[in-house]
Amino acid sequence: MTTDRKMKYDTVIEVRVDRRDLATVELLLRKQGYEAKTRSELARIGIESIVETAVQRGEIHRVESTEEALHILSRFGSLNAGKRGKKVLLANLQKEVVVSEGHTAMDEIVRRSLAALEQKVEEEEEPEEKASFDDV
Repeated sequence: MTTDRKMKYDTVIEVRVDRRDLATVELLLRKQGYEAKTRSELARIGIESIVETAVQRGEIHRVESTEEALHILSRFGSLNAGKRGKKVLLANLQKEVVVSEGHTAMDEIVRRSLAALEQKVEEEEEPEEKASFDDV
């Protein structure tokens, strides 16, 4: 039932709902072969099911970017709970930038690692050059 976008969950919400509706969602998910382990998972899978069904029926397009989601949901204020939520949000935004530029996340990790290694090598070489100038 989860999306194939492989993004971390970056939003925490609280909801008041008629328990009969929540129980109905639980029964529907069980009927479909899903078993929620927590209330949070029950609500998340219920929302994901609604989205998946609406998209498949052509009723709405899936919001694909975190930036677009932020814009759409901005009227509700901050949807992140504390530092962890902000960190996950930033990580999701960074991941989207890397992917949109035609790189995979692994390509970006390799590129950054190589750049850091090159910088370290340059820093190690600099003192030797300076020492040779001082000796002259």
